[in-house]
Amino acid sequence: MHRRSNREGAFPARESLRSKNRGVTGDCCASFCFQKRDRASAVPLARFAVSFAEHKGGFLGRAALERQWEAAQRIKAGDLSGVSDLPRRILPVKLTDKGVMRAGMPVYQGEKQVGFVTSGTVVPYYRFSEAGVPTEETGRHAIGLALLDSGIAAGDEVQVDVRGRRLKAAVCARHMKVEGPYARPVL
Repeated sequence: MHRRSNREGAFPARESLRSKNRGVTGDCCASFCFQKRDRASAVPLARFAVSFAEHKGGFLGRAALERQWEAAQRIKAGDLSGVSDLPRRILPVKLTDKGVMRAGMPVYQGEKQVGFVTSGTVVPYYRFSEAGVPTEETGRHAIGLALLDSGIAAGDEVQVDVRGRRLKAAVCARHMKVEGPYARPVL
């Protein structure tokens, strides 16, 4: 009988934890590094908790962080000038085709590779009625985070290469929204 090692069994759990810690809503890109490839990724430092308050004074790297912060604000407003200051961003992605994306899978827009998946999982959810109340009907949906070129925005269609097949996916603003007492999936 073949027994799985702890490393093999922990992979899906680690992927799920990674998605939660990076902020599934896309509001936070701070992450916990589990592998060497994670530490090598080009996560913009301006997305971490950094204060530019006067009483903080000067610190090493402040000018670069301020440029990245300003570039992130311009990109959010739709202005892609200064993308060189922030060439890639971590954004939420949802698969529209059936499948599961995992870390390291390339993301394409047309024939051009525009990034790669940093984490992915399948999440269960309840369907909601017109009145905004959860029903007994449930579903499952594949979601993840991807490090994408800054020119990619919420609403853009992309493809994720899952084991040699390009599956349709969409970049979304967030995976969940909170309305009233419920957190609802954005499908």
